[in-house]
Amino acid sequence: MLHRNPAALALLLMLADAGAAAAQDTLGRAQIVHAQEGMIWAVMVPLAIITAICGFVYLVRAVFEHRRWLHAVRLQTETHSKIVDRLSGSEELLGYLQSPSGQRVLTLAPAVDAPATVPSPVSRILWSIQTGIVTALAGIGLWFGAGRAADDLADALRIIAGVMTSVGLGFILSAIVSLVLSQRLGLIDAPPHRAS
Repeated sequence: MLHRNPAALALLLMLADAGAAAAQDTLGRAQIVHAQEGMIWAVMVPLAIITAICGFVYLVRAVFEHRRWLHAVRLQTETHSKIVDRLSGSEELLGYLQSPSGQRVLTLAPAVDAPATVPSPVSRILWSIQTGIVTALAGIGLWFGAGRAADDLADALRIIAGVMTSVGLGFILSAIVSLVLSQRLGLIDAPPHRAS
């Protein structure tokens, strides 16, 4: 019947070509999505490894600093105990505590020589601001990058970008709240007001 009706044969061939083209388009799209997923894994795996290594190094460093601090406090406590034991009477102890050398020994100075750093509230506030800016900008960059990805992958990237941007803005907001609270509690000095 098809060889008698050339229009039906042409229509059938056209539909077969359209089906093959659609299958080829779907295959090409799947290859693009697979390639983009491979690129994301190629970035995420090293990033996760680097993050894990940095976290481990930070924990090891904190443990060593804590042990060093404990050792210094133990030495200071032993020194104080030996001095008090050697002084036989309360008058000798009082005389020693009032002397300049006694004042130096019993001062509440830090037991460990720490490098000069920014006061704790200020350093934490600055860390929060830095982390917030980096995370928010990474989220915004990922949002723009998602526009170049395939539709299936772009939706997932936009979700991740939204979460990253929100976390970054949360860090910045927490830094602002910490700054205001630290100033009101007197932990850090408020900036001087300029007369206009």
